[in-house]
Amino acid sequence: MPNGSCITSYRAAALMAALFLAGCAGGYSPQESCADLSKSVWPWRTMTGMATETLPSNSPLNVIQPESVVRVSGTLPPDAKYQEPTPALFQCVYSGDVLRSFGWIEPQMLADPNFSYSPG
Repeated sequence: MPNGSCITSYRAAALMAALFLAGCAGGYSPQESCADLSKSVWPWRTMTGMATETLPSNSPLNVIQPESVVRVSGTLPPDAKYQEPTPALFQCVYSGDVLRSFGWIEPQMLADPNFSYSPG
């Protein structure tokens, strides 16, 4: 193999690695990703007036990737089951920047799949 093609292969590999890392660390914060995740989990009924909050970490100081909890709060618009706007709360748990779990906390109908709704 000629020496020039070997250098070209290394350059191509370095370029691919740089592009991969740029895509992974594109400035997308846990707050932004949790807010987007709450929209994608239930896209036909998105929250309005959304606000994000990062809760204080309970992780020990000596862990490599501390756990953080991000909550997205807002209001769900009225529909057939809720005749008036309903407060909603969605939570994401991260270890460093890696999403570990997510789910609805409020309303109970979304948080608990076994919940049976009976109006009034």
